[in-house]
Amino acid sequence: NPRALSGRKTDTGWELELPVGASTVQLTAISGYRLPKNIATVPDLQKERMRARTFWANERRYPRNRIQVPDQQLQLLLDAGMRTLYQCREVVDGVAQFQPGSTVYRGLWIQDALYDIDGILMEGDTASARKATEGLFHFQDNTGKVKVIWPVDIQRDTPNFIWALVRYARLANSREWLQNHWPKIVAAMRFIQERRKSTLADPRAAYYGLMPPGFVDGGISGINADYSSVYWVLICTERAVEAAEWLGKTREAQEWKTFYQELLSSYRSAAARDVRKDLYGNQYLPVKVADTTHDVPQRAQWVLCEAINLGSFLSPSDPIVPGTL
Repeated sequence: NPRALSGRKTDTGWELELPVGASTVQLTAISGYRLPKNIATVPDLQKERMRARTFWANERRYPRNRIQVPDQQLQLLLDAGMRTLYQCREVVDGVAQFQPGSTVYRGLWIQDALYDIDGILMEGDTASARKATEGLFHFQDNTGKVKVIWPVDIQRDTPNFIWALVRYARLANSREWLQNHWPKIVAAMRFIQERRKSTLADPRAAYYGLMPPGFVDGGISGINADYSSVYWVLICTERAVEAAEWLGKTREAQEWKTFYQELLSSYRSAAARDVRKDLYGNQYLPVKVADTTHDVPQRAQWVLCEAINLGSFLSPSDPIVPGTL
């Protein structure tokens, strides 16, 4: 707006001829794979913004004022953050799920959904948290593997799934719910154990005793053997043991404790081999196993922060902890 007199596609985009004297232009680019069939005109953007504001000002399907702080500006920031969580909750195949990310890869990423569900649990919205957690069930196949961004093979999805189930059950204090869905955790742990077992076939492999290669993310493209999946298997196994003990499942608890110690031993051996120092002498462990690229030290190290926060296997005195930070 105003309407272009002509337009032509170029090698780098589109070139539009506008009316003489046009000093300001409103341009809306609409893209995606689910477009309205008939887009006659660009909507009144000011009107649409007011419509969206009015909707969320009157929306009552998310909790308000559960957490109150004396600073009004901080309260507005907190409220806006909670509203954003619910704005990215969308119904897909009849299931409400949290879908962070920009349009190009908007969808369910369990790694992010863990924190979204945790956030609404902190606000006391147990019902929505349960629905979002149970919405993950249909991503688990009959081997116990959890496949979300398939065919991209992310080794963290299955341990993320286990953590989410145990976390919800503990915060909701529902042994019954966890008992009802216990077979899903058992199947997921069995799958993880089999995946780790597959790495023992070749003692010469750099990831021997760890986890098979998969998609890492966090600035690392392609399929790689990585420590982020190892960290998350250790994190989820700790929670699985905790859950087994909570339910009195002594056999599973002991089996998973043994698995945990074996994986932890393999991790420590590989980490001792792969650890490095940066230009300032800080010790760190590249996220890619046996990394030979000499990439920047901070690449994808968000997962170490999760390991420190959610697991107990990294002591604050471990040199890679202060070194990485």
